[in-house]
Amino acid sequence: MGLNDSIVQAKQNIGVSRETLEQYIFSSGLSKLTTEQKEFFIQLAQKNSLDPFKREIHAIARARKEGGYSLQVVTGYEVYIKRAELSGKLDGWLVETEGSIQGKDLKAVITIYRKDWKNPFKYEVEYLEYYQPTPIWQSKPKSMLKKVAISQGFRMAFTEIGGFPYIQEELPEEIDQTNQGEIIQELPEDSSEKVAVDSQKKDILIQEKYEKDRMDDLLPHNYFLQFKIMMNNLGINDKEIHFVIDQLWGVKSFTEMKWKNYYQFRNIVDGILGRYPKKGEVISVSEKKKLVDHFKSVAEEYLEKYPELKNVKEETNGKE
Repeated sequence: MGLNDSIVQAKQNIGVSRETLEQYIFSSGLSKLTTEQKEFFIQLAQKNSLDPFKREIHAIARARKEGGYSLQVVTGYEVYIKRAELSGKLDGWLVETEGSIQGKDLKAVITIYRKDWKNPFKYEVEYLEYYQPTPIWQSKPKSMLKKVAISQGFRMAFTEIGGFPYIQEELPEEIDQTNQGEIIQELPEDSSEKVAVDSQKKDILIQEKYEKDRMDDLLPHNYFLQFKIMMNNLGINDKEIHFVIDQLWGVKSFTEMKWKNYYQFRNIVDGILGRYPKKGEVISVSEKKKLVDHFKSVAEEYLEKYPELKNVKEETNGKE
């Protein structure tokens, strides 16, 4: 299909009707989502001219233990390629893998050529940062990693695309071991009103096995990045975070954090607040103070063991 044909097809997608999107929501068994969740999906699809019936955008709903459903909106990696072609600036691309899982250095490298750039754009993603303990990642790790590299590479090389959902391979399945949001199972396609108890128990047992098996695995990039952002939002700077993770777990850098450290962190927060805040939840000022006081005290305990670091910290602050 030539560029002109692509443009015509894209224009036909522009203004994907609300009726079409509502039909998709109904036929895909997503009717139990809240009004706000449905509207979010509709607005995202319309803004980016993505047609779910052409598999350009997809909604995933998962039942939560406390009731209701979580929503994840994703696209396919092919959509990024199509939009780049549509720009008329794509001049070829190549994605390859290097290293191995056994050597703990497997990565996917994508090279993208733009007609208006002198040099090619290169981008790589590491297996240890994006691996998920799911059957598809276990059976086809290189294919999954290539998809991540393609979507991220094209998103960075063609910033004019902008605002697109991520692909499913980039996003970990939401995991919450507290009663605030434990996922039971994905909402079935047939819109069934009942979720079998036996199926729920089976899914939970499978999830628990995954959790047990991966406790000593390195934490994926997007998880330790969320941890860092949360700590920064509490007013705890990066240097203090390093003090905290070394004091609590003997971890020297973010990239050395493991799944067990992530859950230990969640348990600490749960012990202080009586819960682990859900995504997007705004905690009160008093709750924030409790968390800040706790982690600041941990950092201070670390500095008591290594007072020379405190001096460095004070000198640095004095220069700022």
